[in-house]
Amino acid sequence: GPLNFDQELLASDTHWHDEFGYSVDISEDGNAIIVGTDYNWIPPSEPDQIADYNGSAYIYRYNGNDWIEEEIFYPEDDVECPGDITYDNFGKSVGISGNYAIVGASSDYAEQSNGLCDTVGSVYVYHYVGGDWVKANKIINPILDVFYPQDFGFSVDIDGDKISVGDAFGGPDPGGSGPYRDGVVHVYNTNGNLLTTIFPDEIQDNENQLGFGYSVAISGNAVVIGTPYDTHLGWSDAGTVSVYYPSFTSPVQYIPNPVLSH
Repeated sequence: GPLNFDQELLASDTHWHDEFGYSVDISEDGNAIIVGTDYNWIPPSEPDQIADYNGSAYIYRYNGNDWIEEEIFYPEDDVECPGDITYDNFGKSVGISGNYAIVGASSDYAEQSNGLCDTVGSVYVYHYVGGDWVKANKIINPILDVFYPQDFGFSVDIDGDKISVGDAFGGPDPGGSGPYRDGVVHVYNTNGNLLTTIFPDEIQDNENQLGFGYSVAISGNAVVIGTPYDTHLGWSDAGTVSVYYPSFTSPVQYIPNPVLSH
């Protein structure tokens, strides 16, 4: 039947250019919603400070009549990179499942293997316990490349205790001349343990900037990965979707764009 409008959700700390609603997800039971704002402009507290555009994420819970704002998540300043105070893109991607919520910060800084700081990305894991949300883990991009930025946390999804994280323009150096990579997807548990890393299938029409991991979904032992800039049947940027099961070495199904008319 038709869906009826129920309620418009608004952030309690709204500012201009917040981009509230940049990402959203809803729990399996339909009683909790997470909303990402990948900028969330916060005015400086001191005259010599610059505004904070790190982003934020909001939890809303349904009380039987209304959706109530329950929690606001903010990113933390990095110990290794203390100057990282703006543009984390925290909230670019979000997910919620059971008592866990995750927030991707695809432009978060971290110290790379050469000792310098650059954007590598991270994912925050929150646990709802005892009526409060607490940070359980912060997962840092495992590929700390010294040459190019990464986008770990560009996309995320969570199902139970498993998390999929897309790094759509990251991954190991393919030897190309451009700053962007084909992309890579990592699977973790909520304890922050890396379970596996999935690379684009080498058999397909791979070229730089595939966007592998631009979108991800996980359910049980299945991982679905969107690659919008893949070439198929000679059509540039036609896009494909790959479905992976536990071995994760190659997709069990490779789904091309069904509409290739231009």
